[in-house]
Amino acid sequence: MATLLAALAVGLPGCSRTGETPPVLPAPPVDVAPTPADPKDTSAIDLPASWQLLFVRFPDVWIANGDGTGQRLLIEDAEAPAWSPDHEQIAFFRGGNVWVADADGGNQRQLTSRWTEGNDEGRRFADAMRISWDPQAPRMTFSHYEQSQVRPAGAEADAIIEGTAIFDVMLDSPTGELRCHFDLCEDNAYYAFGGNCCPAWSPTGDHLAFARNGDVWLAGPRAAGEERPAAGRPGMSTWTWAWSFYRLAAVADYDGATDHASRWGVGTTRLSWSPDGTMLACGLHRLGGSGWEEVRILELTEDAPRHDLGVAREWTLTEAGSDPCFSPDGRYIAFADTMGVLVLPVEGNITPRRLIEDAHQPAW
Repeated sequence: MATLLAALAVGLPGCSRTGETPPVLPAPPVDVAPTPADPKDTSAIDLPASWQLLFVRFPDVWIANGDGTGQRLLIEDAEAPAWSPDHEQIAFFRGGNVWVADADGGNQRQLTSRWTEGNDEGRRFADAMRISWDPQAPRMTFSHYEQSQVRPAGAEADAIIEGTAIFDVMLDSPTGELRCHFDLCEDNAYYAFGGNCCPAWSPTGDHLAFARNGDVWLAGPRAAGEERPAAGRPGMSTWTWAWSFYRLAAVADYDGATDHASRWGVGTTRLSWSPDGTMLACGLHRLGGSGWEEVRILELTEDAPRHDLGVAREWTLTEAGSDPCFSPDGRYIAFADTMGVLVLPVEGNITPRRLIEDAHQPAW
């Protein structure tokens, strides 16, 4: 795949930077390969048992110690688990809706009720349905499969556009009221990678990273009066962020300009911030589940023109993995392959250590 084009920052209509003349961006720095280690030496991967790793062994959420020991079933009939910032609660999907439970799996309660139990529509978008806790507010931001009806010009019947949209739900909402921030009607959000998906809050809550049409986008920085009313949509009280948002990195690769690229289509399916907010891990996946997967690391900088964050360096961690997530100390990446969950140091260069068999969707 072509080298990632970093820091493509294009202001969108309604953003605070609209109308500015884009500057000429300097050439990205040349990647310097880390000093290779012995490819068979896994001794450098030293994981403390005190960490807790969530993972999915379909159709349930399990938990293990940080070193892969002590595996046990935690929550039945659940997927896409996400720790709260204090690690005292877990959010997850069940039956298409967002649920939350205590860290021990108890006190399970349903937060949303928009989607019908047992409805399997949109399962092909399951990799794009993710949950992220807001560090500054008691709410979850998540992406979910959606349908929109449109009437093509000259047609006698409606057509369906499928994809994913990004929503919020408050932890203490008595009715599960949703706010939709980015949906299928956003400009340039019509590709089959879900349009807007895979939200990931930065550790401080100042930025929200998300995928749009397979590329990595960034919303922020957060400021006072962040939200403003937007046009209402049936069944939801909807708002949009009054932030600037822009494309941080162009990683998608398509073989055609339509939303159903048939031979080749690669894009982001998960994002994870390092604990110090200086790096983003992204999982790249080939559209249609052909087996091509990759994990890339984006090292961020605050010196990018026009925006407060850009990409200083990027590298491929593994060419056979998905679902990346940073360890609590930021030194390692857990990821999934076809057989289970593995771990590598952030710079890679050694054989991955396999932690858990028959598992995916790791969450530290």
